[in-house]
Amino acid sequence: MKKTITRLLLVFSMIASISLPTLAATYSDLTGHWAESYMTKLSDLGYLNGYADGSIKPDANISAVECLALLSRFYTAQEPVVDLIHDDFGAFVAQSVEPSLNWAYDELELCLAAGIISEKEMVGLKLKGTMNKETLSVFLARALQLTEEALELENTAMDFVDVKDINENCYGSVAVLVNAKILEGNSKNEFSPHLAVSRSVVSTMVVRGLEFIEEQGDELLLLDYQIYDKHEGIITQVSSTSLTVRDVYNVIRKYTISPDATITQNGKTIKLASLGVGSFATVSVDEGQVVAVATTREEGANWTQGLLNSTSSSRGQTVFNVTQAEDGLSKRYTTSDQVVYYLNGEEIPASKVRKDTFATIKFLKNIPVQVHLYDADYSVSGTIETLQYTPTVAFNIRDEDGFLRIIPLDIENPPKIMRGETESNIERLNVGEQITVNVVDAEITTIDTSGSTSKISGTLESIIETTNGKTWIIIDEFGDQHTFLLDANAKAYYGSKSIQVADITAGDSVEVETHGTSITAITLESSLTESSTKITGIVISVDTKTKTVSVATSPQTLVYVKMDSSSTIISNLESGTISLSALDVGNQIVAYGSTVGNGFLCTSMIVEG
Repeated sequence: MKKTITRLLLVFSMIASISLPTLAATYSDLTGHWAESYMTKLSDLGYLNGYADGSIKPDANISAVECLALLSRFYTAQEPVVDLIHDDFGAFVAQSVEPSLNWAYDELELCLAAGIISEKEMVGLKLKGTMNKETLSVFLARALQLTEEALELENTAMDFVDVKDINENCYGSVAVLVNAKILEGNSKNEFSPHLAVSRSVVSTMVVRGLEFIEEQGDELLLLDYQIYDKHEGIITQVSSTSLTVRDVYNVIRKYTISPDATITQNGKTIKLASLGVGSFATVSVDEGQVVAVATTREEGANWTQGLLNSTSSSRGQTVFNVTQAEDGLSKRYTTSDQVVYYLNGEEIPASKVRKDTFATIKFLKNIPVQVHLYDADYSVSGTIETLQYTPTVAFNIRDEDGFLRIIPLDIENPPKIMRGETESNIERLNVGEQITVNVVDAEITTIDTSGSTSKISGTLESIIETTNGKTWIIIDEFGDQHTFLLDANAKAYYGSKSIQVADITAGDSVEVETHGTSITAITLESSLTESSTKITGIVISVDTKTKTVSVATSPQTLVYVKMDSSSTIISNLESGTISLSALDVGNQIVAYGSTVGNGFLCTSMIVEG
């Protein structure tokens, strides 16, 4: 039995090339021929060559082996895949195909791997002889991976005058190619199933096959040889060593790109830094390592992404509203009946478009032409690697596959943070903590924390400064002594409100959460002294109803500042006193007050910038 290896063939170079301008090659016997445009395009793609005398012989019959070589070009294999295919079929081809045809050995091996032809069929086929039209139709339908569709059309009606001459084993393949507008009859509406095909006929069918693939937005995969996992999406950031992509499920991944990775645009190798932000990219991954990044560039094309909030259709037009992922703004789009819609990878009519799906929209000259919709419901687990509080809270987690995922959060409408059955707060998340992020309709609904967390209550006996940081010694209720290293990112609370770790002193009663030998969170239960102090930081949000200001005192620490009727706010920017509602997100402030009791109680605040 052959080993089934999940591997991906990159076919974008071939598919993209069909849209490029041709080189307008000329041949002495092609001008004015009915297949001139098809043969010229195939020649310019490098799939078909002319002869030394300057002709291309459009009406000459083409051999079966030449037909198969052309069909093999629907697939482009990388070196690891070529080696695997050769291991499976090399010996058979060498033994069953005469040496004079060794120029086509690789192409024939690829045809076998793709299921275009079987070993039994290859043995029975006269490779140097001609190929008739109905047999070519079977091989082409297989090459385009339309076999299942062909089976469904075995009893469909076709109106060729010689339809009864089509072999029943070929009928479905002919029908599916007619439906795809790849095949058509001659001026007399004859299909001529047993007629030997010419170079012009094969060229026409192959070019139309390539165009069919492009129109469908499909990829031709060798399912037994998929080497790489594939991530598709829009490039949001790029540098000389890394790439950030928002995929079709609204997952943002940051990839580290090694110098060995293959970077292509329209099939041509380029430098990573030359990739354009906003381009559609396919990132191929093998065992956690990026091996290839493939992008396509099309004149006048651009993309956008967002959550589809509502949709309606009338008089051949579809109107939908999208909350754009890049800026959070609502955008209204009107599309014509020419737009192609996909849901979870399957083409659908406009009437089946539904809200609460994540949309990736392709535009040509600012006109929508494709809308790709996905049900963005998923969970991702990983370790918090970085955590920063800014007006847009974001943290990075290293997922189970080793990739860095960027998780954006809305500080004014945060998801639930759960520690087991207990609801917690965003500010209690810690670097190094294991979490699971749950997403419904492309929005984060809950974040579940996990890992072995221990809690110890007691009296803070002493704080010792060491070269490794601060060490706390805690005496529990049984008189046992515990020694822990204070994590640099540890957060402190009094009740449900944030306080400064520095305001907790020896003699205070505390409950600490620990991971291993490190303290990650502290709850102050009672204090011997009340300290008046100040905090400095950046305003993250202002709630005028509860008179609470969220302040990031460091990139990793969030403090809730409570104001009351006696609190004053002095703005150095306005040269006077301002109201709480005049305080802006992003202001740099200094707040004076008390950190013990119900959070930080502010008596006065100065806006410095």
